[in-house]
Amino acid sequence: MTTPGPQHAREPSVDDLHIFLSHTWQPVPTVKVTIQNTHPTSYMSFLSWDTPVDPSALNTGVLTIVYAVSGEPILGPGLKLNRLLPPPREDIIELAPQETIEVDIDLSAPWIPGDGKLVKVHALGEWRAVWAKGKDEITDEELGAMSGPGVLRGPFRSVRDVEMEL
Repeated sequence: MTTPGPQHAREPSVDDLHIFLSHTWQPVPTVKVTIQNTHPTSYMSFLSWDTPVDPSALNTGVLTIVYAVSGEPILGPGLKLNRLLPPPREDIIELAPQETIEVDIDLSAPWIPGDGKLVKVHALGEWRAVWAKGKDEITDEELGAMSGPGVLRGPFRSVRDVEMEL
């Protein structure tokens, strides 16, 4: 019998979810958010609330925009959302080992200036609930509690900022 190598023996963590941002060429300024499960063997499932793939990410401040030259932030509304618990299962995103999800975020909100200046965009926040297993393996109790021994939590930040003109 062989012993698993160090890569296979590693426990999954929130650090296995990498967030990449890129600029897409569309009629309006758009950021493509890509989240990749980099763990070699484990599925990772996460609650999409307050993550960069949440449809509210721009208005809640998960995606932050600053002027590239001055570093001055472009302040958004900073929405605080009250959500009904337990979260619906469709708000859980499952990623197989090495799999990615991509979401385009339109940067044409009324509070974002369209002044043609160069900005940097990054994602920053906290994973509310991550499970090192498939979506169908998450019990109703685990989903309702969003805590416990099988739930992973921790901070996230995009791997690098993306620069673009507004």
